[in-house]
Amino acid sequence: MLINSINSVKLKRVSDMSGLFEIATSKDMFQHLESKYQVYLSTPSTGTLLDALFPFSHLQEWIEKEGSQNDDKIAKKFVELLFKSEDYRIIRELCNHTKHFRKKSAPDTTIVKGARAGLSRAGDNLGHVYLLVGNQDIRVHLSAVYKIYSDYFNHK
Repeated sequence: MLINSINSVKLKRVSDMSGLFEIATSKDMFQHLESKYQVYLSTPSTGTLLDALFPFSHLQEWIEKEGSQNDDKIAKKFVELLFKSEDYRIIRELCNHTKHFRKKSAPDTTIVKGARAGLSRAGDNLGHVYLLVGNQDIRVHLSAVYKIYSDYFNHK
């Protein structure tokens, strides 16, 4: 009975798409990134950061692939700009560290709980959780890379 009802439903063939299910283009992945970024900003934790790091790190590959298929010079310049970004390098390093666990190559990370001078931003509550890379709030790096992605998609 279940098999018959599944067979009668018209499904979009996944093999006809790139990406994963309904995330089929770099623009779709950017929208996914925006969603995960907002979740991290509203509820900072290691878990919500992990969810945001993947699209922050890998969206570049989607843009590069689509750009090479269309000989898109804007995409090529974007990728060059992104790879020159120290903030993007840090994000890639963090993302790759989660994939290839090596204690020696781990970035210097710290969790600070509670508002601190020099870290707190407008809107942070007194119990805010800060995830630091080196001595800098990860939001600094995410924000810089988000701006680069946002500028790219605003010019498309």
